[in-house]
Amino acid sequence: MSGGYDLARWSDLGQRVYTDSPETFSEWPYHLFGADRLRFSKALARRDFSGSFVPAENSGIYVLMDSLVTTPPDWLGGFEKTEDRAADGSGRTYTIYRRTAAQGERVTFGKNGNARKGSAGMYSIVVVPEYDMGENDDSRPVFTFEAETASIGGKAPSYGHFKKEDYVAFEKDGNNSISWEVSPGLAGEYLLRFRYMNTNPKAMGVRLHIESSDGIVLRDDEISFPVADVKWKILNTTTGGYINAGTYKITLSAPDMNGLQLDKMEFQ
Repeated sequence: MSGGYDLARWSDLGQRVYTDSPETFSEWPYHLFGADRLRFSKALARRDFSGSFVPAENSGIYVLMDSLVTTPPDWLGGFEKTEDRAADGSGRTYTIYRRTAAQGERVTFGKNGNARKGSAGMYSIVVVPEYDMGENDDSRPVFTFEAETASIGGKAPSYGHFKKEDYVAFEKDGNNSISWEVSPGLAGEYLLRFRYMNTNPKAMGVRLHIESSDGIVLRDDEISFPVADVKWKILNTTTGGYINAGTYKITLSAPDMNGLQLDKMEFQ
């Protein structure tokens, strides 16, 4: 398959559903926030095509199929229907199917499903790396950095304890930042996992800034912490590319981080 798609990073509300049409997502499952999404042309919904990709890590593969589809395509046979759903601003809803894929496994996809009534919109594919906080991986050591030992700027935060974990909680309009210094010994792309709670009624956007000790900026963009007001959740991301051995500062910042509680960051 060539053309007709792109890679949409940091999936979030308000992101365009298709590459060539203005519809945006108005409803999005919390555990898919921040994930990479294969976004297709709206016109592909009525065409026969095929394609494939290979995930870089063990991953959950999610397909957002128009809920009008009554006959799913054959390539979706290995997926399980979930209770989750997404929706866009036009009122179209999407049923979500899931399966797991191992690192290096080829995942295939193809033509859209068929609808008994109406015209089904094109699907999307979301890839969520599967990591377990605290899981040991001898081939990729995990380094843990607690939030309460981080360098914090702005208004002084408060500290608390919840479900056996200490955490940092930020105040309203605190103009806060929280930074950790990491020193990878080998070059490579590294995983970042933030253990957090977000007690706000909506996802919180913060700036993620990664800078080397000699002032080179490796990443500077917004990430989103989905709502998590009952228990600790994990937000996964990466350094955004290969980094060399050395010392780096990883910083989260926002004018108002009220409602965000951080337990720790893992670097792997």
